[in-house]
Amino acid sequence: MDIRRQFANVILKKLFVYLIKERVREQAPRWVGACPIEFQSYDGVHLTGWSHLPAHPPQGTVIICHGYTLHCHHTMYLHYAKYLTRKFNLATIGFDFRHHGLSENAPLSFGTAESWDVRAALDYAEEHNFPEPYILFGDSLGALAAQRATIEDRRVSGAIFKSSPSTPWEAIKISCANADASSVLKSALAKRNLSRLKLPQIRLGWFAHLAHLINQLYGWDILHDGDIEHHDGHPAHVPTVLYLIGDQDEFGWKNSKRCYDHWYNGTSATFDVWPEDAPEEKKWFILAKGKGHNFGSWDWPEFYQLLDQFITLVLQRTSFKISSTATTAFSPAE
Repeated sequence: MDIRRQFANVILKKLFVYLIKERVREQAPRWVGACPIEFQSYDGVHLTGWSHLPAHPPQGTVIICHGYTLHCHHTMYLHYAKYLTRKFNLATIGFDFRHHGLSENAPLSFGTAESWDVRAALDYAEEHNFPEPYILFGDSLGALAAQRATIEDRRVSGAIFKSSPSTPWEAIKISCANADASSVLKSALAKRNLSRLKLPQIRLGWFAHLAHLINQLYGWDILHDGDIEHHDGHPAHVPTVLYLIGDQDEFGWKNSKRCYDHWYNGTSATFDVWPEDAPEEKKWFILAKGKGHNFGSWDWPEFYQLLDQFITLVLQRTSFKISSTATTAFSPAE
């Protein structure tokens, strides 16, 4: 690793330790059928999480992609997993992104690197015979990762993008806007004998420095790649997608709607109309009135109703896959 990438690696690892403090120590939910899992991301980062299989052969699998600074054991995501199992008899997988939970510390890219983590979770599901269809549920950072994975990975039949920033740059700018990490950076430089290197005064509100370090570490413009508007919005596998965001979200719902508009090469769809009322669509964009970035079933009563409509449509559209494998006994690999 050359000196510039070494420098970026030192700074970013220290920085994300400072920014992401809530690191869970549990290995799996205490449910019958739940177990801890481990796998490697596409760039070798070690990831951990859990999987859960219902008592009866499931009719699909949901992979839960948590939000920034959270983890896959957060009560909110466990509630969603339990609900999906009870309501639809779905298998569920939750995992910690890089530098979250029990997963290995590796700098974030706010999009592409995390999509490698998502696709590694899909690999795990496929290798261990978790049944299709595969549906992604992404929240905030998880939504950025899930939309990048969905547009690329043919195995994804449907995806929910909740409270999604529009681009990696926007995620960095707003998520890190008020953090002052100057003392952390000075300590990191001193410990690695890099204090001789000149670094402009950094306050993370000046997000261009952080973005530059991320690109420098990965050795290419990974932030550009994380913006789905730079990729074909009409993937051949035609996944069904749902955007859900509060109309008071600090990331701005109009910014997220640009990503929604990009899907299917700008094909228009009825705005803020629920799946049940427009079942012929391939994409939906729903505004949660009066809600900010962090909301869910506890303060938005329509949440599970919307989830039900979307999951039902995805299962209906992929029923040919389910029926074609119905005669095959379900036996998850150990």
